[in-house]
Amino acid sequence: KAQDLSHGYSVTRMTNLGVTLKWDMANMTSSIVRGMPFATVEYKRDFDENDPLPAVASKIALLEDPLVDGVTSMPCKAQDETVAVERELQLKFKASGFTWIVFFSEPVRISCSPLEGTSGVVVQVHEPVDLTVDPENRLVVRAAFLNNCTTGYNPIYCRDGKPSEEDVEAYAGLLRRGSHLHAGENTRVSYSIPDESSVSTLSFDWDVQNSTRRLAVGDIPTSPMARHLRGGEEEDENDEYITFALQHHLDRMNASLTTPKFCAPTVIGQACLVKGSVWSLDEPLTPVDFRAPRHPNSDFLPDLINATSLDLSYRLPDYFQRGAGDTYFSGKMLARQARVLLIADEIREMCSSKTNSDQACDSVSDLLPTSDMDEMLQSLRDGVSIWINGSAEAPFVYDEVWGGLISCGCHFDEETGTCMNKFPDCPSISDPGLNFGNGYYNDHHFHYGYMIYAAATVTHFDPQWGVDNFEAMMLLVRDIANPSLSDTNFPLYRHKDWYAGHSWASGIAHPYLNGKNQESSSEAIAAYEAVALFGDALTGATKAGDHIQNVASELSLIGRVMTATEIRST
Repeated sequence: KAQDLSHGYSVTRMTNLGVTLKWDMANMTSSIVRGMPFATVEYKRDFDENDPLPAVASKIALLEDPLVDGVTSMPCKAQDETVAVERELQLKFKASGFTWIVFFSEPVRISCSPLEGTSGVVVQVHEPVDLTVDPENRLVVRAAFLNNCTTGYNPIYCRDGKPSEEDVEAYAGLLRRGSHLHAGENTRVSYSIPDESSVSTLSFDWDVQNSTRRLAVGDIPTSPMARHLRGGEEEDENDEYITFALQHHLDRMNASLTTPKFCAPTVIGQACLVKGSVWSLDEPLTPVDFRAPRHPNSDFLPDLINATSLDLSYRLPDYFQRGAGDTYFSGKMLARQARVLLIADEIREMCSSKTNSDQACDSVSDLLPTSDMDEMLQSLRDGVSIWINGSAEAPFVYDEVWGGLISCGCHFDEETGTCMNKFPDCPSISDPGLNFGNGYYNDHHFHYGYMIYAAATVTHFDPQWGVDNFEAMMLLVRDIANPSLSDTNFPLYRHKDWYAGHSWASGIAHPYLNGKNQESSSEAIAAYEAVALFGDALTGATKAGDHIQNVASELSLIGRVMTATEIRST
């Protein structure tokens, strides 16, 4: 039966901060959230003999007998010998030198016995002491990692010596004060930006639940033993949820919420415990524009004009003009055309200024004629349109299983410059390596970010094109930056990890042995900047209706928020 229970779970809820699992046979749920100092499992029980009961098992031998409620040692001998536990059980392991505290939401009776075939033990819950305490028949069991250098011998965690007893006890006290508050299944990330503000407020709501007897915190009749474990303090409404925050959270967080003494190293910096059921992080928005904040130095105008004159003749290869090939390199080439066009436009504006008397500008009309710019714009317009109007040789298709826009894929024939396959033969669906794994949702923000930037540039020069192609372009935008819960055709912010702050390039297949990767933070930043620019360009479209204008304003904002957080955390 235990073997059946270990595999029989399903995902009941996913958010940007966590996932909730449910084991049907055990009537057991667990919300696993980012930064959690506790592992939390909730059992709903009918208290009959067929109900599975919680157990904590380890193949590693204990250093000493378990400590019950901080005062009583419990020998691990036989399963039929039980001991009443008021609140907690402390377990110290010999080989690892780790110490864990296991908390119970109500008094229970437990036994400790050898784990068959190992040197370890199994701690088994038998029943709550009072079956009438919890009106919902729930028992919440939580485990927290207290000390990774208990013995002083662990070569990895004890390089700086054992922590002081005062520090360990202070951390234990913090865990005890927060042991009855855990994150629920409805955690969420949201943002708000006041009108005309250059700062967004990012909100992390941990959906905090009170696990002790399912009552409001201030109503809990704390026992003398529980008060002893808390240092003589009652549980009250001032107790706060605790979780670990990363450095980029701490930079934007109210200092009164932090506990910098309790930090742990991670591969991306220190993580420190903070207090609060909702985090509010003020994030200055990154300025986004088609141009840099200042013109280039006019001393370089001759070289810029000559170089840009040559670049204006750049065209995509014929096969990309037909939408044959991959979406990554074609997107980069489209973005290159867009950037050249914007540079040419800025140079012409510099030279048209009455204050600019640079002799190099005398040749700008000949070297950067409007006819060449118009031809480049038309080439860019056609190059973007082929991918979004359904006529590409390797067209986009909508994947109903995972909810996304993927390239059909192209088995490219070098000799003919064409795809050897035609829709509905879509090799990207079965080949995770084709087109950088586009069919498996790898690198979508890289690929589509370039195309969105190119489309934003076309819309900048030709607003009506943006209006006419709004819905088609929004498929690309929604694939990587969908902010709406009501849009069920695409996931929220596909690649964005709001807790880590940055995005993950990896999709649903991980060809790398070391797991997920970002690989190109600059392309991620550029992708979200492109979303904001597309919104800005549409906002200037005079013939756009209210719906397009409203969406454009939202794109401008969410693109800036995603850009700013990507930069801060990278």
